[in-house]
Amino acid sequence: MSAAFRSNDRGTLVLKGTFAGIAVRRASGTNDKKMLGQLTAMLRTLVDAGRLDLIERVADGTLTPMGLWKHYRPGELHTLPSPAHAQPFAAAFEAWRLALPGTAHRASVAVDGRKLLAVGGPAMTIAALPTTLEAYRVQCARRGIARMFNRGRSAAQAFARDTAKKHSPLWVAIAAIAPLPVKAKIPRNPQRPAQAWVIATTLGGQAGADWWTMCTTGLMPDELYGQKFTVEGDRVHITGTKRDARDRYVPAVVSPTPSPITREALKNALKRSGLGVRPYDARRTFRHLLGLAGLTKAVRETLMGHAVRDMDTLYDMPGDEGRDFYVAQAGEAIVRVVT
Repeated sequence: MSAAFRSNDRGTLVLKGTFAGIAVRRASGTNDKKMLGQLTAMLRTLVDAGRLDLIERVADGTLTPMGLWKHYRPGELHTLPSPAHAQPFAAAFEAWRLALPGTAHRASVAVDGRKLLAVGGPAMTIAALPTTLEAYRVQCARRGIARMFNRGRSAAQAFARDTAKKHSPLWVAIAAIAPLPVKAKIPRNPQRPAQAWVIATTLGGQAGADWWTMCTTGLMPDELYGQKFTVEGDRVHITGTKRDARDRYVPAVVSPTPSPITREALKNALKRSGLGVRPYDARRTFRHLLGLAGLTKAVRETLMGHAVRDMDTLYDMPGDEGRDFYVAQAGEAIVRVVT
């Protein structure tokens, strides 16, 4: 057993020994001699198990003996954060943020990062992200700013997904933190096909045409009025910028054209009509149409631009041929619903 002593009679007992050639001399984090013996036995067991990586981390100070014990004792070594997670959060988060698509998106995420650092402190590590997020949740709940917390949680989860991979211990720990309940400021109001068409004809003119175009293509208002689309035969190529999946193809059930009016003009026309819908409800209507058409979840999510999908996993056709077939099949299903 390692000698039970304190360095200069201060602090906790020192864990000292050589394990498979790795010299360890670290404060144990305990003043209990029996616990010190258990820590020593743990390191010997890890040698037998071939986990020299964990012993090296104890030796170099990136993992405390008691920190390792908390995962070792219940048999949960797989939940230990990687050495990379001992790195400063601020620098890693900023590097990730700058690689995100979309200027507005990057600016929004920057605010979330600053809020998290204000809670965790400038020395916060990546491994401390879940506990920092929990503290941030308490603060936001107390101040009644649930949306702000939910934004920060989404940013933290996306950061963990991209840097540590989905379902990693870090991602799982963040996902386990529940979002705060939010009362919708604006009720969502998707329409059935007949109702959507009545709205289009009631509006009439360019406003009615724009509403119906978004209902049948899933274009977001900023994509329609920002002209982030091109018509390619029987497909519409939408070049959204928030994330990679926003760059997508949808059936040209209606072929969009550059609109001479603005998003604000459509919003005002809908408001004056008293029909109880807003511009974004057209995109929600498109999602509703996809469900009515009986399309699978994978197809619906792809058409909405919510996730990157490999076309070859949906159809046994390579490249453009598979994509063309995929869009054509979706178009036929949508047409059956809206006509």
